[in-house]
Amino acid sequence: MVWFARVKNSVQYSTAFDCKPETYALRKKLHEEANLPLIPCTTAMPGFAPPELFVQSAIHRTPKKVFPDIINLDSFYGVSDRFRAVLEEFEPGLHQFSEPVDVRYKDGRASEMTYYNFNPRIHLYNTLIIEQSTAHKAISQYTNKLKPEPDFRDSVLVADETLIQRHHFWVAPDYYGDWFVSDALKKRLDAIKLKNIEYSKVLVGRR
Repeated sequence: MVWFARVKNSVQYSTAFDCKPETYALRKKLHEEANLPLIPCTTAMPGFAPPELFVQSAIHRTPKKVFPDIINLDSFYGVSDRFRAVLEEFEPGLHQFSEPVDVRYKDGRASEMTYYNFNPRIHLYNTLIIEQSTAHKAISQYTNKLKPEPDFRDSVLVADETLIQRHHFWVAPDYYGDWFVSDALKKRLDAIKLKNIEYSKVLVGRR
């Protein structure tokens, strides 16, 4: 069994931070070179992203009591040191993390957790078996291919077992650049009570 993972309140946390802007022209060039669609609010590359694309500081625009483990830092997600530690247990050295980001509350207080720009480097295309998935399907404006719509509450997604074996965390570029995690990794993240992420079950089958 695997899981589709979605960051909760991603719109709130992407619009509520004042961040140092990334270099959009460089981001676009790197996506073109990697033949990846430039989907809004996602910058995930199979190669190493240059430091110029990473946000170095972020200040929340509205009062918050506690930041969650995953926040949206412009194009990359910012992930906590707790998330990084668990992922490194399962896939050491496979993913890219920036230097620590200076994340602060509106009143200037530093965040309790340390955050890093996170670039997941495992990209798996065609992992979902479209014919066996019951989700509503539409043509992607970015890839011009048929894909399920990501309404995970009412959808049954089926992943190809032969393509996802041995992987614990990956991005599906042809599915809005969203995250998928293994059952073992989800259990470990649940054990540390990771905040700001929700899951839906993905069945496993074969084409």
